[in-house]
Amino acid sequence: MTIFLNAFHSPLGAHASLTLGCRGGTGGFGVELGTPANENVYIGVETRGGGAFEALPFFTPPEHHGSSFYHESDKEKSRNALRQFAEKAVRRDFGLGVDTWQAGDLAFSIYSPVMPAPEPGHAPASVLKDAYCPCVLAELTVDNRSCAQERLAFFGYEGKGGSDSMRILDNLPARYQGIGQGRQVAIVTDSPLAIPGQGFCLNDLLLEPTPENLKFGLGGTAALLLRVPPKKKTVFRFAIALFRPGVVTSGADASYWYYRYFKTVESVARYGLETFSARKKMAVSCDRLIAGANLNRDQKFQLIHAIRSYYGSTQLLDWDGLPFWVVNEGEYPGGSHDSLSRARPCFRRYEREVPA
Repeated sequence: MTIFLNAFHSPLGAHASLTLGCRGGTGGFGVELGTPANENVYIGVETRGGGAFEALPFFTPPEHHGSSFYHESDKEKSRNALRQFAEKAVRRDFGLGVDTWQAGDLAFSIYSPVMPAPEPGHAPASVLKDAYCPCVLAELTVDNRSCAQERLAFFGYEGKGGSDSMRILDNLPARYQGIGQGRQVAIVTDSPLAIPGQGFCLNDLLLEPTPENLKFGLGGTAALLLRVPPKKKTVFRFAIALFRPGVVTSGADASYWYYRYFKTVESVARYGLETFSARKKMAVSCDRLIAGANLNRDQKFQLIHAIRSYYGSTQLLDWDGLPFWVVNEGEYPGGSHDSLSRARPCFRRYEREVPA
């Protein structure tokens, strides 16, 4: 079985997913999409010798670099410094709560725990806030203990979400750095070694000698550039927020239940980092649930994939103060249904007529 297949990493009831696994630009950050986002996702690190970069193969190499249209004389940026790790060098550990990729000195883990859906009206607000927070978490680890020079790692993507522009998040607390797209996607870290950048392509960002130019403000690619100290193994933590504010339906006005607790994509990311340790621990414990099951390898894979797909199809909506639980026909990640006409009540005691 190939390791290069897309898997969904979805918050509970948020109708959103970080999708990753297939080679090329076939994954990405999707909010209410009927397909994967089909974006280039960049996760990689500078080679030990410096001056070149290797990344997990979740992007399609460009035919040209965006800055070449504006800086024809910039020979340094015109060279392609980014390449994919060789396929045989990439390993994957695909679990229920943790999906880990390894290549060379780099490891990248995504934490998307599976948990019960607490019932509004019964569970405390703090429990509901935690369970329905629309984010997933990730860690990028670079083992630089055998290298005597600083290296540059990175995590970012090329957004393709319609009119929402890529941006550097400039309204975060001082200890955070982040990038995002519109009001729907944010990738935030609490590492002091991170530098946010935006440009026409990742190659430009990696080869940019002037830090001020990383805040160019134009271009469809944004990334967190991560300085890895020499002779150290460094772990970078990320909260990935997938968010839609306000009313999100037609036919009957409803918002996501999480909108009661989070008003901005930045607030979601901050909360994810504040609760990182507990969420990571929960994700690791989910893997143990599957490990102890009396299933063969293929059955475990099918079960994990089915649960992840179900999570990506779920919505918990707030309709006039009452909860509505929507499962969008098992599609990935559920289609773009914005009407309550096909929704079902979330819990029996809240049953009410659904508008036609």
